Amino acid sequence: MSVACASYPYSRPRSAFSLTGVLTILALGGAVAAGAIWLLRPMLLGEKEETNYLVDHVKVGIFTHDVVERGEIESSSNVEVRSEVQSRSSGGAAIIEIVDEGTIVQEGDFLVRLDDSALRDELTAQQSVVNASDATVIQSLAALATAEIAKKEYEEGTFKQDEELLRSEAFVAEENLRRAQEYARHSERLAAKGYVTQVQLEADHFAVKKAEADLALANTKLMVLRNFTKAKMLESLNADVKIAEARLKADQKTNTLDRTKLEFVQSQITKCVINAPSPGQVVYANETAGRGGQEVIIQEGTAVRERQVIVRLPDPTRMQVKARINESRIDFIREDYPVVIRLDALPGVELKGIVRRVSDYPIASGWFGNSVKEYATFVEILDPPTAMRPGMTAEVAIRVEQLESALQLPVQAVFERGGRHWCIIPETSGLVAREVKIGATNDKVVIIREGLQKDETVLSNPRKYLNQVDLPAGPVRDQKEMMAAMPTKEKADEDKRKRLASAEGAGGGRNGGGRGGPGGPGGASGDPAAMVTGMMQRMDKDKNGKLDEAELAELPEQFRTGLKQADTNKDGVIDTTELTTAMRAFAARGGGGGGRPGANAGGGGAGP
Repeated sequence: MSVACASYPYSRPRSAFSLTGVLTILALGGAVAAGAIWLLRPMLLGEKEETNYLVDHVKVGIFTHDVVERGEIESSSNVEVRSEVQSRSSGGAAIIEIVDEGTIVQEGDFLVRLDDSALRDELTAQQSVVNASDATVIQSLAALATAEIAKKEYEEGTFKQDEELLRSEAFVAEENLRRAQEYARHSERLAAKGYVTQVQLEADHFAVKKAEADLALANTKLMVLRNFTKAKMLESLNADVKIAEARLKADQKTNTLDRTKLEFVQSQITKCVINAPSPGQVVYANETAGRGGQEVIIQEGTAVRERQVIVRLPDPTRMQVKARINESRIDFIREDYPVVIRLDALPGVELKGIVRRVSDYPIASGWFGNSVKEYATFVEILDPPTAMRPGMTAEVAIRVEQLESALQLPVQAVFERGGRHWCIIPETSGLVAREVKIGATNDKVVIIREGLQKDETVLSNPRKYLNQVDLPAGPVRDQKEMMAAMPTKEKADEDKRKRLASAEGAGGGRNGGGRGGPGGPGGASGDPAAMVTGMMQRMDKDKNGKLDEAELAELPEQFRTGLKQADTNKDGVIDTTELTTAMRAFAARGGGGGGRPGANAGGGGAGP
């Protein structure tokens, strides 16, 4: 909506202050046009003159608030072709061959071939490892079989053989004992008859005892074999079997891992050739660097990491815009908001869309990104044209608010002071500040809720006149420093009264003046020191007694050039002494008073 801007005539009285001081300053740069004098007169001397105000009128109309941002066209339904090859180095696998972008492919068609030279070297080495682990498994199987046979051999052979041998010994010892006992009884009968000597009888008794000892020893050996030797041998043989089984399992596991790795390397080599999983048009997955991010350009020679998207096969019937919304505006955006989309590639064409998703987290900006965050917002394009292609640049205008009838003003006509919003109203008696209550804004116009009526007139540039109205104390947001440093209306009125009183006391008038009047340098307004004091009071914003480049930059070029010549020590600033000396030198050369160019001045002082 356009708001009318016009000139509002309003006359104000001028003071009778002389132009001598202004002429003095301007003359430092040489001859100065008379028009420049009257351009700077109100600012430097505080005089007020007839002015045409720039005004706006309060209007009632449609208010729309659109969030406009840039984005990129993409398909909302992409078949992403990723690299499935694990990186053998930090750089990844290089692209050896890739189909041209824009190629129409069918399912199973060739897309990309990655470098597999390192994988083939690894395949050869891994095959040797697998062969060695196969041999180790065979050895472990033989060792296990041997241990099991040894156990069975002892249980069913060696143990029984030893047991029978000891049982035989015990049987013989038992028979020997029986015989010794029989011989001893026979010898006792013979000894009773005197046929056997006592020594022979004792020998037979000793043979009985020896036979008893041999029988006990044979029984003990048999018991040890059955109760201890057998258990010990079986424990040892069982341990050998278990060790062999454990070694076999370990070797088999190692062999399985080696074979799995071999199969993996083989599969990686196979995956170095990528075919199309579905029909579509090839679009390279290029990534444009954003605020310090890394740029990725898909082409032959580019190294791609595992799971990195190389190619996309978009669905051209389902397109969307991925817009980057500044953090200061993201709170305005909601799902299902209507959107108007304009494409750089299709000028004059406006498409309709709708917000489908707003990311909850900012877009990564890279190591060197600034502190301003942006959030991805996905806008579905309704009825996308056939000429649309992924990657095209688009502008989205998201409609966040619309009012059919709203009282509104241009944003520059409203300012904030003391935590409240104000407008300046031109009236016949002068300028008046009026407080207003504002509503939503779209950076061009602002809704007025209270304080103004339809067709009322307000100043378009109120900050220029802040020193002429009554306002609460406090800074004005987003205004220039010169406006903030302006004196208040009361201070300007007081200065004006002092200048008028001084001019009247000097005996001068507006249209004429003798040597001591305001027309000549001898009057109060012609005093160089007084003029410098007034100028420094208005122009020296930081109150350091000097005018620097920033302060001089607020002045018109013709005045700034002349004023810089007062910098005699060339230190880049003009202090009070330099300015006073320059003005006195000009006055000594006869740069006296005068009236408005072309006016009936009546006569000015001649200067000393």
